[in-house]
Amino acid sequence: MFDSTSYVNLTTQLTSNLQIVNDGNSSAMNIIHKSSYPNIIDVYNNVDNLNIPVFIVTNLNNVGIGVTAPTEKLQVDGNIKATSFEGRGNLLNQVNFSDRNTSLLQEGSNLYFTSTRVASILNSSNAILSN
Repeated sequence: MFDSTSYVNLTTQLTSNLQIVNDGNSSAMNIIHKSSYPNIIDVYNNVDNLNIPVFIVTNLNNVGIGVTAPTEKLQVDGNIKATSFEGRGNLLNQVNFSDRNTSLLQEGSNLYFTSTRVASILNSSNAILSN
């Protein structure tokens, strides 16, 4: 059992399980990075000594999931499943909506309009087209 001033300096500690239980009124774990090493947290899957990156946090506050050197605030190598995304989305690019149709998108989202949908909007309006 460690109190709030105890330090553990271990380079490598083999264990089958690490559990942190917090019964107090503060964080269960604080990591203070005072090293010149570029990553604060490195979590790898070392099955068959392959060192596959699982989770990385850099000293630039970038987080990588499945990548070794994330260059963005969140960089993921793989699919993302979320219940919602927030923000304006005006910087989205290379978004693939090939498996969706416009009825699933909010009108005016500027993310995806097929030529059929654009023609439908123009035909139902008083818009005049010119080159």
